[in-house]
Amino acid sequence: MRAARDLLRFTILEDLRAIGTETLLVWGGSDTVVPPALSTAIRAAMRGPVTGPVELRGGHVSMWGDPQGFNTAVTAFASRSR
Repeated sequence: MRAARDLLRFTILEDLRAIGTETLLVWGGSDTVVPPALSTAIRAAMRGPVTGPVELRGGHVSMWGDPQGFNTAVTAFASRSR
């Protein structure tokens, strides 16, 4: 928990500007580490095309909380991006 707290002390919004490739944002609707409310700022910070956020069940590790939803979202995104 201390390591996660230390990581969250720093903003990564400036670093996100370096992402110029098409990106899929996937969010757990119950994420308490990076709350869904931050998705607007994160999406705006990225300069490449962004799809989402796709909101899934579960928390911060939404691929565990909603594996079917995660697989569906990623498969659809990957198929569209070819």
